[in-house]
Amino acid sequence: MIYVYRNAASEGARELALALGGRKLRHTPNRGFYFKRADGSRIPVRFTNQDVVVAWGEAFTPTGGCRVLNGSAIRNKYTDATTLLQVGVPTIEVSRTQPRTTPTPPPLDPALAVFTATREFLDDFPTALQRGRVINDGINQLVRQLATLQAALATPAPTAQPTRADGEWLPRANNHVGGNDLMTRPTRPDFFVKKLDLVEEFRVHSFQGRSIRAGVKRVRDGFTNPHPWIRSYDGGWSIAYDGVTSRQEHRDLAHRACEALGLDFGAVDIGRTRQGSLIVLEVNRAPGLEGGTISRYAGAIRRWVDGTEE
Repeated sequence: MIYVYRNAASEGARELALALGGRKLRHTPNRGFYFKRADGSRIPVRFTNQDVVVAWGEAFTPTGGCRVLNGSAIRNKYTDATTLLQVGVPTIEVSRTQPRTTPTPPPLDPALAVFTATREFLDDFPTALQRGRVINDGINQLVRQLATLQAALATPAPTAQPTRADGEWLPRANNHVGGNDLMTRPTRPDFFVKKLDLVEEFRVHSFQGRSIRAGVKRVRDGFTNPHPWIRSYDGGWSIAYDGVTSRQEHRDLAHRACEALGLDFGAVDIGRTRQGSLIVLEVNRAPGLEGGTISRYAGAIRRWVDGTEE
């Protein structure tokens, strides 16, 4: 029997179990492991070496000889990020406390710079005459300086650049889902993450070193006012898979992230910065299974169970 282990209510886990012809597994300290029948009755489970447990966002220690996928210890988002950083996987910057940021200085008005230079010239003008400098040369220099000042004053003063999407430290929750803590910021954050200027976001479903599906985040159809940088469903974004093929650099980074976290599989969110570099935003152990993603996972799991290659 193939069990998909998810204690919390999960439509994705339930549908994956159905696609595998298995059962959605739950656990309580009093009852142990069990699954529910359609009538709501709970059937206790005792594992054998014929069973397979797919841990869907849960930790699971092999018992009774059963085989396990993704049963490693659950970490929070902060620990995931620090673990990735320790092994050299490019990812987000995190901090337990909110770092201080140095404000960007306002732009310098060229007219002010010219005015300062003119004032300094006037201060030095008598000294220049005392040194025997020709009066006409001094007057000509003054005229040119005043003309430069006049031109600078006629030029519109520069405006401050719009705030970029990077540099700010954002409060986050350890176990956030779908960027909900970015849409409604927690009053007691667990950690802080440095905001990045990302131009694109991808998702790669990595399964034991192979990409089984990849997509890119795009504005949801009919959503007229998407959030400019929170690319979550509630922010007006969704993952488009049709016609999307991941590049090798995305796949390699996704596989490295899963390996670093001790995972057999995971949905790896990857961002591309304005400078062109790729970073891991997070690794999802129980990702949404929209579109044809359920069949991709079911197929990969069956091949793993049977020991066959695609």
